[in-house]
Amino acid sequence: MSKRREERIKLTATSINTVGLGFLGFAVIRPLSEETFPSVVGCLFLTVAFALHLIAHYVLRYMDEGDGR
Repeated sequence: MSKRREERIKLTATSINTVGLGFLGFAVIRPLSEETFPSVVGCLFLTVAFALHLIAHYVLRYMDEGDGR
């Protein structure tokens, strides 16, 4: 696999994971700043964050394992 393709795979996985981290931050920080209990929207955002994290791991499966060099 070419280095260009591997870099694209890594960038795609990183981007997906970063968006998921944004959802996680919104789900955690928003209730803390408003001093409210987590709502259905917060639980939905947590679920989306977890799903995006899993998708990022799935994308990384397309990389060659290589020999560690």
